[in-house]
Parts: sequence; C-alpha cells; structure tokens
Amino acid sequence: MFSVVLSEERRGEPRLILADFEAELGSIEAEYRLTIRSFEAAFNQSLERAELSFNPEHHDWGDVYYEVQKEIGFAIDDAVAHAGMSALSRSMFLAEVTMARMAATVFTDPTAIVYDGDRLWTRKLEGAFYYKRFLREPLRTRDAVFEAVRELRDLYAHGYGRPVTLARLDYLGMRLHQAGVAGEITEEEQQLGYEGEAFFFGPHGTYSASERAVTTPWGLPPSPHVSPLGVHRLLRGIRQHVTRAARAVESGVIDDSVIGETRFARLVWGDYK
Repeated sequence: MFSVVLSEERRGEPRLILADFEAELGSIEAEYRLTIRSFEAAFNQSLERAELSFNPEHHDWGDVYYEVQKEIGFAIDDAVAHAGMSALSRSMFLAEVTMARMAATVFTDPTAIVYDGDRLWTRKLEGAFYYKRFLREPLRTRDAVFEAVRELRDLYAHGYGRPVTLARLDYLGMRLHQAGVAGEITEEEQQLGYEGEAFFFGPHGTYSASERAVTTPWGLPPSPHVSPLGVHRLLRGIRQHVTRAARAVESGVIDDSVIGETRFARLVWGDYK
C-alpha cells in the first residue's frame, strides 16, 4: 500500500506555479542583462578617461587596463563571468524548487516525500523515480541542457566555478556539446538585443568532440565563463524543461492499481514507513 493519498483537487495548480516560475526567471535574466550593461558602462567610461591621460608612445594597453581596473575596482571579464554564473545558479535553484512545488500538488501530505525536513527531496527521487516513472506522461529527465546547467551550478556553488579535476570540466563540455547550445546567433536572438557568440569556457575555450576535452590556447587554464548569449540559451533550456515538467504533472499519476509497484513508491515507503 502506498503511504501517501493522492490529492485530486489540486490538479490545476502546476500551471499557476509555472506562471510564477516564468515571471521570476524573466526577472533573473533582465537583472543579469542590466548588471552586465552597468559593468560595461563603468569600464568604458573609465577607459575613455584613461586613454586621454596616457601617452601611447610610453604606455601600452596593459598600462591602460591596469588603471581602469584600479579605478572601477574589478576586472571586467571576471565580473561578467560571475554575473552569468550567478544568474544560472539562481535559475537552477528556482527550477528545482518549482519542480518540487509542482510535484507536491498531487499529494495530500507532501512533507513526507517532497520536503524532507527543511530540504527538498533528492535528485534521485525527483528525476529517476517521480517524473520518469510515476506520471501518466513521464518527463524525459536526462535533458542535456538542464543537466549541463546543474553541473555548472554545482561547480560554482561548491568550487567557485573551478573544477576539482579537468575530467569534470571535460564532462561538462560534453554535456553542453550534446545539448547543442553552441552555434551561430539567430535573427530572433539579435532582435532580443544579443550579439557575439555563445561560449561556455571563456571566449577562447572550446570543447573538442574528437579529443573529448575542453581546450584552450596559450596554456590558459580552462574554467566556466558563459557569454551573455550562452546564458540566454541555457535559461531558455531551463524554461523549456520546467514547462515540460508542468505538463507531466498535469497528466496525473499512473493507475492506482500499479502505484505500489513503482520504484518511487517502494523507495518512499521504505524511507518513510
């Protein structure tokens, strides 16, 4: 016997939760774009002042850049990189909370399953068991973009964006490569105000499918640094995944007669009986 009774009256809630998610995600991207524009404006203003005071016969770009960085108090590339990682991390946390909230709507007592004390359920319960096996229209949980952003977030949260091993960074590069989020900028993206290219390991870092590794020129250390266009595409992937999750929850759970036979039910029953 499954230990939690299903709630029929809350079936319309996933769409309301999804609407909240979409509004918040839109705010995150808008804040991110405003932040990097303010960084760039401060840099450019300081650069103009520095160029007027330096003699090109006696000073090179390194001197100018040093003075600019000293005046504004940060390195522009690092600031933009951290803004992107912060936006992606915040969006992933939001997505995980949203998927848990949507899943909770089908239970009369979600605290026993979705909320373990003050924490969300495990990724194993979320993906492999609930969204993949417990719903009438299951979600394809191994979404390449969603998993890649999760990996990026974990790198940032637990290592400030620096991988413990190059193998972990290479795995992330493979996930992003599989997600197909690189490629030329589209006309639609240009109309939204984006420019440049989508990169994920700095402007010079690329993933080589033949070498199965992230490569960088000049011996530069590879690290996650996602361009604004790359951030936009990853946020779009998060939005699409959570939207599919909402549809899966709305489809309802599998037949009562087989609920107790699912791995999700057996796992929860074993943990919480």
